[in-house]
Amino acid sequence: MVMVMVMVMMIILIMKWTRRTRRKGSLRMTHVFDDWFSYFGRQTTQYLELQRLDPPYRLFMGNGRPIDIPDRPSELQEMFERREPGAGMKFRSFMQQAEYKYRVAMSDYVRRPSLHLWEFFDIRMLRESLRLQMFKSQASHVRSYFKNPDLISIMEWPVLFLGGSPKNVPAMYSMMNYAAIQLGTWYPKGGLYQVPQAMKRLAQEFHVKIKCGDEYEAQKICVEGDRATGVQTAAGFFEADFVVAAGDYHHMEQHLLDARSAALTAGTRQLMLVSGTGTCPKSSGVGL
Repeated sequence: MVMVMVMVMMIILIMKWTRRTRRKGSLRMTHVFDDWFSYFGRQTTQYLELQRLDPPYRLFMGNGRPIDIPDRPSELQEMFERREPGAGMKFRSFMQQAEYKYRVAMSDYVRRPSLHLWEFFDIRMLRESLRLQMFKSQASHVRSYFKNPDLISIMEWPVLFLGGSPKNVPAMYSMMNYAAIQLGTWYPKGGLYQVPQAMKRLAQEFHVKIKCGDEYEAQKICVEGDRATGVQTAAGFFEADFVVAAGDYHHMEQHLLDARSAALTAGTRQLMLVSGTGTCPKSSGVGL
């Protein structure tokens, strides 16, 4: 039940995100889709046609000069060597470290629910913290390998997707270089909008009802006691066993929960539904 609800929320959010990108856009880390579809006994290829891009992207340097990044890591290694003697082997070493970080993160830590900081303090985490370079910035990590400004820019830019500067993003996230360079950039035939459409198809195969439109926009998450019981919309009240609030954090807490139902944990900024005393309207007869 929880997985089905998460599936619905993912579909709605991605549909909104891709509404204006039907003819453009690309994907990385496509194995995430493989994992998701396989959970339901399906394969990505049954729903999406993905094409690996070559070149995957073009970077523009500070002076506006473009650099096309080759898709094959071996070709990128050769480019590094041409621009800075010795940088080719350093590139290989950098990528080996990035691969290790990626595999450790994706096999374990990224799957933890992040309900409390203590989840990440175990013997293995403490042992791996130095090897994962959690206390070193991406900027200093890249500069310990390369001197050429173009090469530094090429290796720094993937972490910009995290919304931070290479100066304050931990070097652990050099795993983003592995995702961008080794795993490649993929284009879903028909545009990014095909991704939520594919997820919608699968959901409907499992008899999931998806309701979209302004009349179904959440107005309030109703809470009774210590649990959420449903969502109020203009179309009525949707009673639910579980409510997955996957939208903007600030909006969820400040606008969809009453003050007594929202507890903000300063350390983790976790949204918790506790001590709720708000009342909920009677169900309109439509279940979520």
